[in-house]
Amino acid sequence: MRATALLPRCVSTPVWSVLVGVFGLACEGSEKVIYVDREVPAEGASDTADLSEGDADGGAQDRDGDGYTTDDCDDDNPDVNPGTVETCNGIDDDCDGLVDDVGSPPVWYADGDGDGYGVASGERFVGCEPPDGFASEAGDCDDTRADVYPGAELVCEVGVDGDCDGRPDFVDSDSDGYLACQDCDDDDPAVRPGATEVCNGIDDDCDAVVDTDAVDAVEYFADMDGDGWGDDETALIACAAPSGHIEVGGDCDDADSAVRPDAEEVCDGIDNDCDRIADEADAVDAQYFYADTDSDGYGDPGVIQQACAAPSGFVSDASDCDDTDATISPSGTEVCGGVDEDCDGLEDDDDPDVTGTATWHADTDGDSYGSSAVTTLACAAPAGFVADSTDCDDTTSSASPAATELCDDIDNNCDGTIDEDSAADARIWYLDADSDAWGVATTTAACDWPAGYAAVVGDCDDTDPAVYPSASETWYDGVDSDCSGGSDYDADADGFDSDGYGGTDCDDTTALAYPGAPETWYDGIDGDCAGDNDYDADADGFDSDAHGGSDCEDGDATAFPGATDAWYDGLDQDCDGRSDYDADYDGFDSDAYGGTDCDDSDELVHPYAWEDDSDGADNDCDGFTDSLDPDVPIDLGLGNDDDGMVDIALPTGFSFPFCGTDYTNFYLNGNGLLTFDTATSEFYESVVGLTSSYAPAIAVFWDDFDLSDSTDANAWGIVYSDAVGVYFRNTEEYFGVTTNDFGVVLFDDGRVMWDFGSMSVSDGMVGWSCGTGSGDAVDWSTERVGGNEGLPTVGTGTEDAMYEQFSYSDPMDLGESTLWSCASAGSDLDGDGWTDVCGDPDDSDATVTP
Repeated sequence: MRATALLPRCVSTPVWSVLVGVFGLACEGSEKVIYVDREVPAEGASDTADLSEGDADGGAQDRDGDGYTTDDCDDDNPDVNPGTVETCNGIDDDCDGLVDDVGSPPVWYADGDGDGYGVASGERFVGCEPPDGFASEAGDCDDTRADVYPGAELVCEVGVDGDCDGRPDFVDSDSDGYLACQDCDDDDPAVRPGATEVCNGIDDDCDAVVDTDAVDAVEYFADMDGDGWGDDETALIACAAPSGHIEVGGDCDDADSAVRPDAEEVCDGIDNDCDRIADEADAVDAQYFYADTDSDGYGDPGVIQQACAAPSGFVSDASDCDDTDATISPSGTEVCGGVDEDCDGLEDDDDPDVTGTATWHADTDGDSYGSSAVTTLACAAPAGFVADSTDCDDTTSSASPAATELCDDIDNNCDGTIDEDSAADARIWYLDADSDAWGVATTTAACDWPAGYAAVVGDCDDTDPAVYPSASETWYDGVDSDCSGGSDYDADADGFDSDGYGGTDCDDTTALAYPGAPETWYDGIDGDCAGDNDYDADADGFDSDAHGGSDCEDGDATAFPGATDAWYDGLDQDCDGRSDYDADYDGFDSDAYGGTDCDDSDELVHPYAWEDDSDGADNDCDGFTDSLDPDVPIDLGLGNDDDGMVDIALPTGFSFPFCGTDYTNFYLNGNGLLTFDTATSEFYESVVGLTSSYAPAIAVFWDDFDLSDSTDANAWGIVYSDAVGVYFRNTEEYFGVTTNDFGVVLFDDGRVMWDFGSMSVSDGMVGWSCGTGSGDAVDWSTERVGGNEGLPTVGTGTEDAMYEQFSYSDPMDLGESTLWSCASAGSDLDGDGWTDVCGDPDDSDATVTP
């Protein structure tokens, strides 16, 4: 019998200790342990079974061949013998008389929810056969729910760990947008429902199938004949090529390795190259056939078909030269007519076999009439031959039946007579009674000069051999010696007798000058005999500046040097070269006349001027007033230092062309000197300093200034679209107490604008220098008022320096004025001293200047 005992808990008694030792049980804290005693024989029975049955004749045997005879308790089962290890199977495996007396019986765990997993810390049963409600596996984290156990599907409920892995299922650990209960791998954000399946051995899209429908799977085709081309009908999609499959399809016969897409097509009735056409024209052994449209057995070499067999209307011959005419072929007959009938490449006279020729006559002189003495046979007239045979002289083209008789000692018209008076070129001769070689109107015709006649007509007195048309005229003697018919006192034939012989012509040597003639100005001739200056067309007392004078408008008597200029009428009345629309001399035309100056009466108001932020006016004409102006001044960093200096970098993309170099930075010192190659804080203005020591340089206004003398003194910079401006404001001299406002604007085409506001200094210096020479000292205020051709400026852009130095004896007089200089702006291609920027109207011609 099988006895079972339940222990409510481990107890410390000798009896229980013995039982525990016998059955190999262990106490674990207060856990409940269930054990089973082994089966014992019935009372009085032997503790060991008699396993030594003998055979019929009393001898031992081993029927199951397991090596045991007398001690084998089941000689029909080789797995049952004393040497077998006892297992839980209801059999006495080791023949020790005990069933299922395993050394270490399995442990079973209470499984309250019947999900096949028990709780490791709960009730246990030790033995081969567990009672109901026990499971062989522990690890259940919730024994009240059958859907919660190790390896179970995840449960999408808050706080539930469906697979008992120690992590709640209602989380998204890999932050891929899917909860662990929805995600098949919540540690990998690339693995989730809806992900793209790729060939990587992972179920990327959580559809429980690995690498199925992977986007990078490849189509494979079976290649049974091993020719490197697969059968399209065997196509399958897989992540790896199955055995005998390749990635290339297109084989139309996978049983023949010689048939495949890259095979050569041959004429054998088979589609060798798998293009669904057998024996097509591109077969390697296809022949060429030629169209025989006229069915003469000869083909046209220009109409070819390549095929394995001759198409209808085609032959293998290619020698027909005209496949539209059956009479033309290599077997045809050549006749005159301009056709190569026998296809030998020769036509008519070029073919020695030609028939049907005609007789032609030599025309040696090319007059289209031939000689009857020289003939030849041909289809067409050979060069130098014609059909006619009536030429009387075939050595000259001027003789033929159709020629006109001429005075040339030849019978031109073949009538048997030479040079008759009716010859087409027989001359007309004029009667010449006084033998002066000039005749009168009486004429005769002849090939040769008749006696008493002249070749020309026009003698006005045929009784006087000294009078004739080509005779030398002696003017003013009363004789018309040259037969001109005009007055002998009008030598220039202008209809007016010379005023030296009672007439009114002021110049009898030219027909262009006479009373009432149109006056052509500037040609040096008094054409109308009015006695006025030919270089002063408007009679204002000034010769035209185009002809060495100074009158800029010689067609208007109100315009001349020194005249009063009427502004805005488009006329430069005072000839100063300045714009008539710039009344305030600031270099900008009035905006009322197409310019950009918003106040042409105030020379301190113009584009690029300093915007005063407190006067309520738009000083720089950009449409903005005071602090609203977008041209924000930049503090250049000179501060209130005496003799300070800063390095200023121009904005990106902007450069200033000066003295042959494009500069992107310059140095500015607090004394109004701007240098380009070297920095200096020099305060003592000097010609040598500007033209040599610190050149190339620009003296905005160079003087000994001290920005520290005024709390609001400063140097500012403004960046424009095409220029950069530097402005000194409230600047005091080192030993002075009054302030000065001045600035300079550098344009990207090389022009420079000096802008002077209120100036209290007496000495100082303004100008520019390249350092290549001593330059020119110019009175800038005089130049400003007087103007200069081209720009209203001093300088033409080709000087090496242009400056003015002021002193207490010759004080600074540029206050409240704007001046322009070309500096080195533009190019002077013709070398006339004026550049294209500085007003040269034609820089390719040195004779053309403003």
